[in-house]
Amino acid sequence: MRPGRRWAGMAILSVATFVLGCEELPPADAQRVAQVNARHAARYELSTEGNLYLVARARPGVRVDSAEAERIFAEFFLQQGKRREGALVYLNLYDERGDFLYQLYYDPATHRIVRGKTEHY
Repeated sequence: MRPGRRWAGMAILSVATFVLGCEELPPADAQRVAQVNARHAARYELSTEGNLYLVARARPGVRVDSAEAERIFAEFFLQQGKRREGALVYLNLYDERGDFLYQLYYDPATHRIVRGKTEHY
């Protein structure tokens, strides 16, 4: 591939990535974020990062509890034990200092909530 075409391709990919990353959440996702955030506001601050990540940051003095994190995940991502339709895919957990702890996601093959060590894909 010629250098000019490579740069043009990268420019198109960068613009597409930016535009897609700026999309607003679907209304159902935004409403669920608000509902789950209201239920857990005393211990966590929930927000979104792009259209893939639900982020839970522990409030000062709060230790992240794995069972509580799985409840937050289930409340947002699952409906009757199955993956709910929506744009967001991962729940990233951060401690009170803002340090990444782990990520939760749903594995459709095993129908389980899985813990990962990768912050972003």
